[in-house]
Amino acid sequence: MKGLRHQQAHCIIQTSCLLLQLPTNHTSRWLLAVAQSSAAQLLKLAQLPLNRELLILAPVPPPEPHLGLRLLEAFRVAPNSHMRVLHFADWLVGHHLHPHPPPLERRRADFRGATLNVSIKNDPPYAIRNIMNGTLYFSGYFYDTWHLLSEQLNFTYRMWEQTSWGSLSEAGEWSGMTGDLTRGVADAAIASFTQTTMRNQHVDFTMPLIRTRSAVFIRERYETEPNLRWLTSIFSAPLWFAIGAMAMLDIVSYVVVGYLHQKFACQERAASIPRILHDCSFTIFGVFCSQGTAAAPAGACERCVVVASLAGVMTVQAAFGAALVARLAVKTPVLPFSGLQGFLTDRTYQLAVVADSAELTNFEYAADNVRRALYLQLIAPNKDILPHGNIEGLQRVCSNAKYAFIAKHETSMLYSKSLSCALSEIPEASTPYYLGIGLQKGSPYRKIINDK
Repeated sequence: MKGLRHQQAHCIIQTSCLLLQLPTNHTSRWLLAVAQSSAAQLLKLAQLPLNRELLILAPVPPPEPHLGLRLLEAFRVAPNSHMRVLHFADWLVGHHLHPHPPPLERRRADFRGATLNVSIKNDPPYAIRNIMNGTLYFSGYFYDTWHLLSEQLNFTYRMWEQTSWGSLSEAGEWSGMTGDLTRGVADAAIASFTQTTMRNQHVDFTMPLIRTRSAVFIRERYETEPNLRWLTSIFSAPLWFAIGAMAMLDIVSYVVVGYLHQKFACQERAASIPRILHDCSFTIFGVFCSQGTAAAPAGACERCVVVASLAGVMTVQAAFGAALVARLAVKTPVLPFSGLQGFLTDRTYQLAVVADSAELTNFEYAADNVRRALYLQLIAPNKDILPHGNIEGLQRVCSNAKYAFIAKHETSMLYSKSLSCALSEIPEASTPYYLGIGLQKGSPYRKIINDK
C-alpha cells in the first residue's frame, strides 16, 4: 500500500511537470483525465498560468457520483496566488457533451484581487508624476488606463518608479523598465512605451493605445537683416520674369508707335530707328523707376503707351510694397534643410535623443544607411551626455542654435509654452510610432487586457 501511494504521488508530480510544458497558445484546449482522489493534489502542485487552458475530467464528487463526469478548468492569476477552479461542464450519463462557454478572455476576466507588479516612469502627458501634501501619485492617459483596467479586472498593483525606458547594453542586458520586464520583476511597464523591432524580441505590448510620430526640433530662426537676396525673394522667380516681359513689351510698343508717328506725321526729317529705340528705352526705364522724361511724348498713341506702362508699374510697386511690409511685420521661420540626410550634408548641427529611449535604439540598430551614419557621427560621440528627459532636451535646443533634438510630437507641444524659445520642426524627418503598455514576453495577461 505504501509503494502504491508513493507511485501515485510520483505520477502526480510528473503530471504537474508536464502541465508546465504545455504551449500557451489559447486556441488549443488540453484535456487531462484524473481520479477524484488525485485531482485536489494535482491542482495543488501544478502551476497553470492564466492563459493556459486545461480541462480536467474527473468523476462527479459525492453525493451524486452516478451523474457521470465533470469538466473543470483550473488556473492561477499570478504564480503565487491561489489556484482557481471553475466549473466548465458536466458530462451526464446517457447525454452528449455540448459545452458552450464564453471565450477564455471573458471567463478569466476576474483576477480575484491578485497583486501585479508595475514599473512606471514620469513621462508627461502619458504618465505624470504628482506630489500633493507630501503624497506621491500618478496621473496621465496611460496610468489612468491601467487604473481603469485594475478596476474592471479586479486586481491591485504594486508600483515603483523607474528613470528610463531601458536600453540594451553590450553585455546583452536591458536597463530601465524594459529590464524590469525581461528579468520578470515587473508584470507591466507604464509610460509611452514605443513598439520597436528590438523591443518586440524581448517584451510584449498591449494593443496600441496611441499612434504618434517623433519629430526633429531645432530652435526657430529668422532672416532679420535685409539684403539683395532677401529683397528679391519677396517676389517669386516667375513673377520677376513676368515683370521683365512687361517692360520689354512696353519698350517694343513704344518703339513701334514712335516710329510710325514720325514716319507718317509729315515731319521734315524722321529720326533713325536706333535713335528711336534709345529714346523709348530710356523713357520706359524712367517710368519703371518713377522718373520723368526731358520731353513729353509727341503723339497721342505714344502717350497712351506711357500711361499704360505707368499703370502697370504702379500696380507692381503697390504689390511689392505690401509684400515687403508683410515680410517685415510677420517673421517667417527659415529652415536650414529638410530630411535626416540634411544633417549629414550640413555637418553643423548636433543631433540628440533621450538616453535609453526607443529613438536611441532605432538609430543604434538601424538598417538604413542614413540613420546608422547619424548614430555613428552625431549621436554615439555624445552618448554619455544625452538628455534624460524630453524637457531637458528641448531646453538644450533653446540654449544652442545648432542643437537638434528628437521627441514625440505631442510631448513637444506640451512643453512648448514653458520654453524660452520657439521650435521649428525639420520637414520630412518624422517617424511614426505605436505606443502601448509594456508586458513580459509571453505575458498571460496580454489577451485579457486587449479584450477589454
